[in-house]
Amino acid sequence: SIGDGPRFETLHEMVWASSLIAAGTVTEESEPFVTRHYGQPTYARDYQITVDTLVRGATDATTTLTLRSHGVDVDGCRQYIGDPTFTLGERVLLFLWDAGAPSADAPLLEPVMQSEGVWRIAHDRPLTSVLREIATVLRGQPPLHLVPPEDRLT
Repeated sequence: SIGDGPRFETLHEMVWASSLIAAGTVTEESEPFVTRHYGQPTYARDYQITVDTLVRGATDATTTLTLRSHGVDVDGCRQYIGDPTFTLGERVLLFLWDAGAPSADAPLLEPVMQSEGVWRIAHDRPLTSVLREIATVLRGQPPLHLVPPEDRLT
């Protein structure tokens, strides 16, 4: 069914599944609009994230990300799909993966496992320990089940 996919039980798996990991602040949100999600019409909203810490992927020139959330509140009604929603001004740590070719219907990057790839950061809390743990994971090897068969050493 829609939204079914791999499930990760550890930070190690989530880090290696992510093509981009970044922390930042939600700085803009669009008005709700109608689009298509997996071929079905849905309401969506785009959120702009200003990146302050790039942990993995892209380049140091990556200063903003735009994430699309399908299934949002419109006139007091919520269409629930499972995509994360954001609040202006909140800080987030994002674990993102390649969702396929960019198009109007499918943004290039989306959170790993929908809302599970979005970690909310308390404004007064540093990310030191979680960033240290992510760095440790990236110095190691990915879990074998996340390595494509053609890239595995035999």
